[in-house]
Amino acid sequence: AHVTLNKIPAIRRILADLIDAKVREAAFEIEKRAKENTPVDTGALRNSIHVVTDRDDGYAEAVASAEAAHESALAAGKTPKGRSASSELRLFPEPTKPKAGEAIVAVGVEYGIDVERGTVRQAPQPFLTPAVEQARPLFKNAVASAVREAVR
Repeated sequence: AHVTLNKIPAIRRILADLIDAKVREAAFEIEKRAKENTPVDTGALRNSIHVVTDRDDGYAEAVASAEAAHESALAAGKTPKGRSASSELRLFPEPTKPKAGEAIVAVGVEYGIDVERGTVRQAPQPFLTPAVEQARPLFKNAVASAVREAVR
């Protein structure tokens, strides 16, 4: 008698689910750290940072929160750095929903890239790149652990 066990399809399904969960966890960790790292003027930039996955879409909530912070600052007479008091908050469109196992950590306000990388008039104040670098070792360890768990 001859018995063949092919556990590869089951391992692939388990691994895909575990990796998807770890990617989502990493994205939310990056979002949290980016918000902690963000320089705050009106709060709109920090509030606009959000995660989009195949199951989660924080765009609408982030945009509403960013707009509220911006309006509150203007009402209090606070002019956002480098902008006029009548400045309209410019927002990026909603990101396309990624596939399972993928995630997007996005910044909703257009000037986020200027803060992150700087301009000819403003020194860079990185907030997203350091968040990714801070979360990278956590993600690598989580994925390695997920792979070990899947092949048991």
